[in-house]
Amino acid sequence: MTKQRFALTFFSFAFLLSTACSKKTVAFQSVELTSVTDGKPSEWANYRTKDALDYAVANDAENLYLCVRTSDRANMMKIMRNGLRIWFDPTGGEAKTREMVFPVPSSDAAAIPEMRPGQRPDEKAMRDRFRASKKYLLAVGFDGMTSQPTDDYQVFGIGAAADWDERNALTLELAIPFRLLDWQLPLAQPVGIGFVLEALPAPSGDGMPGGGFPGRAGGGGMPGGGFPGGGMPGGGGDFQRMFEELSFWIKVTLASK
Repeated sequence: MTKQRFALTFFSFAFLLSTACSKKTVAFQSVELTSVTDGKPSEWANYRTKDALDYAVANDAENLYLCVRTSDRANMMKIMRNGLRIWFDPTGGEAKTREMVFPVPSSDAAAIPEMRPGQRPDEKAMRDRFRASKKYLLAVGFDGMTSQPTDDYQVFGIGAAADWDERNALTLELAIPFRLLDWQLPLAQPVGIGFVLEALPAPSGDGMPGGGFPGRAGGGGMPGGGFPGGGMPGGGGDFQRMFEELSFWIKVTLASK
């Protein structure tokens, strides 16, 4: 895909970050917007952080761009197991009108070898398996798109990628056309974007997590969706936080020109 570069000043914009505890004005942007989504975070700047999850947002006239990265072990495990869930509310609230999950784990990334209780998984093997696996995307509430996970999302104009950088941080990048969101610039108010890392299922009696796709009774994800790469890591804070959901919303004023 040919890169399309845009001037920073043309697309810089202000954001209002809302949480249950405080409100403050913040600014996000990319250093250089591009239509290429490759899981490499070099074009992004001015990240904000929530519980060890860095995130940034930008837009041009046609697409909403999101970048999420983390070097936190618990967050990476949750992303590899469940994907990142994103909600979009054009009214600026927290209504769950449209949902996107990426990457939905595929069966080729989910083999679970036998492991002894407390044994740490081979993290390099997990990364290699995750990197080599297909990256599925789930979109719910988008006109013309199936509500089943698909690896053919490019035909809808969606760009999505996940990869590790040289600092061992996992980066997710998405480019989402406004036509799919049914948003038409300029918007009269900020939009709401929600980020969710769902908790892993509590370990069963043998110390392994349960199956099924996050948040849906009876599963519904890709076949064989177990814990990627195998096993649970040893005890401590990382172990406990894997069973705790991370969820927050931001309000974004989009660039209109």
